[in-house]
Amino acid sequence: MENKHFSKCALCRKETELTFEHIPPRKAFNWFGAKIITGEEMMKLIVSDKPPWETDGLKYNNQQKGMGEYCLCKSCNNLTGTWYGEEYIKFVVTLHDVLWKLAPNTNDHLHFEIKQVKPLLVFKQVISMFCSTNYRTCEDERFVELSKFVLDKTSNIFNKNKYKLEMYLFGGGNQRRLPMLALLKHTLDFSECQTIILSEITTYPVGFVLYFDPPQNIELNGVDITSFVDCKVDDVCNLEICLPVLESQSLFPSDYRSRNDIIKCREENKSE
Repeated sequence: MENKHFSKCALCRKETELTFEHIPPRKAFNWFGAKIITGEEMMKLIVSDKPPWETDGLKYNNQQKGMGEYCLCKSCNNLTGTWYGEEYIKFVVTLHDVLWKLAPNTNDHLHFEIKQVKPLLVFKQVISMFCSTNYRTCEDERFVELSKFVLDKTSNIFNKNKYKLEMYLFGGGNQRRLPMLALLKHTLDFSECQTIILSEITTYPVGFVLYFDPPQNIELNGVDITSFVDCKVDDVCNLEICLPVLESQSLFPSDYRSRNDIIKCREENKSE
């Protein structure tokens, strides 16, 4: 008999039995088995001499039915799937078709149109995925606010100064599903480093980064899609968008260097 999972739901925060939430939805190319490396095992790789894509020998959680967590109650799982899942899946399948037809190289920028999409529903699905990824900190006031936004289907009230969502096309490498953490990043003029708080979900064919209290003078790697919340719940749009194709070879968030770039950086650091 399958073990039952009792804890707080990542969205409604009720203490109850939790169901398995696919992150992203199963039909959004998340039906393959996944090997999830935990934070402790990741640290072993980071301090080793191995490049970040050589994970042999590390312990992992084998998720045979796709990536996800026991993080949502049955009600919230059903609601978000019904409200947002289908629209998000259509959106992601379109991105897959673009990658398949154009076969871009890393760092290319693809300019294309996505027809008949409901941007607010797509946006809410992505925010729901970030709430699920950060289920262990669901009582954090930021995720309390975000979960209320997700659970109110028609609301497009969203604090753009406090949160920013960027998107890019997945160009290969490691899939990443990283909860909220802090990262030091250079300002645009390289005059200083600032602490950035972010969470990242990168799975084929698309990656998303959610920024918390984002500074204005930090360069984004992807495209800011926070404006999706300007739409109403039933708005159907044709979106013209230009997205970069970025690799995800590193274990670190917001790091889109190629394998050659990482190897070159490692060699330069060793020689210093």
